[in-house]
Amino acid sequence: GGGGGGGGGRNSSGRVHKKSLSAAEAAAASLASLQRSISEKIAKKEYKEAFVDALSGRHQKALMYLCERINPDQGGLLLNQRFGLSQNIVLSLVSQLGASLGHETSTRLMWLRHAIAGIKDLKSSKHTLGVIKTVRNNLERLKNVSLPSPSSNAPWKHRDRYALVLYELSMLSTR
Repeated sequence: GGGGGGGGGRNSSGRVHKKSLSAAEAAAASLASLQRSISEKIAKKEYKEAFVDALSGRHQKALMYLCERINPDQGGLLLNQRFGLSQNIVLSLVSQLGASLGHETSTRLMWLRHAIAGIKDLKSSKHTLGVIKTVRNNLERLKNVSLPSPSSNAPWKHRDRYALVLYELSMLSTR
């Protein structure tokens, strides 16, 4: 009946839809491959290379995958000392972690604190200042959006990690 006539149009758009699915499948396969590579490098303790892979990939999920597998609170050294990260890698880490604080907030704040502590010189480049300004703005936005209402006595679940990130940001001016 009437559905058959419209089927030809759907077929045509169906092919387009199939192409977008295969693009999505390719992206998923690319992410899975990147995650395997990151896991292998973590297992071999090739942390610097794992960070480079995660930061240079097109997937924020790859960075979060890495961050969820390493506890930055263990070891007692700054990230750049513990993992041999250059200032460019540390700054890229700060930039990418601070870009979307509304997702995986707890992990991002924990890592952001350590990454900011790894910045040696705030004045090393104009880019560094821009990244820090963006992170500060995003932190303020996060606070405004996710704080519990004053009428509720519930503590903000990110309060402590948020405060530690602010502390590290304040310490940048002393370096």
